[in-house]
Amino acid sequence: MSKGSLSEKELLKEIFKTRRVRVAVRSVCIDGDRILVERHANDISACYAFPGGALEPGDSFEDRIRKEYEEEIGEEISYLKYLFVVENRFMVDDTLCHCVEIYYETRLNNTEIKSKEPHLEHKWIRIDELKNYDIRPVVVRDVIADGKMYDVNHLSSMF
Repeated sequence: MSKGSLSEKELLKEIFKTRRVRVAVRSVCIDGDRILVERHANDISACYAFPGGALEPGDSFEDRIRKEYEEEIGEEISYLKYLFVVENRFMVDDTLCHCVEIYYETRLNNTEIKSKEPHLEHKWIRIDELKNYDIRPVVVRDVIADGKMYDVNHLSSMF
């Protein structure tokens, strides 16, 4: 079964069934007063998340986030700066999901986004409207919306 045919909930349960901690690299991609988010296109109940993906053996954090942008939207990152780390823990039904997520601020030369992966949809959201959307982790959404993105180095969300 491909990841594109699973709902968001099914995909998360599949990823975390081993009960291992997942390491991922994510980005806060900025274009003026907008932030880029993504969500599972085949699940209307899916929340938005920040672009990125799981670290793979041999990748540096920077290599992984650059590869994710190339794979998902076919764009190169023009600016990349480390922001913070997030301990992200949440439940999906009876499955504990635990991620350590490394966040970078990114910018793109081309902001006309078109997903190369049919299971993902991307959207630009104005920073002053972020709290109107279900974007997770909420703790990351809120530090961006509150203008404190550069004031933190470690965030934690629990269940």
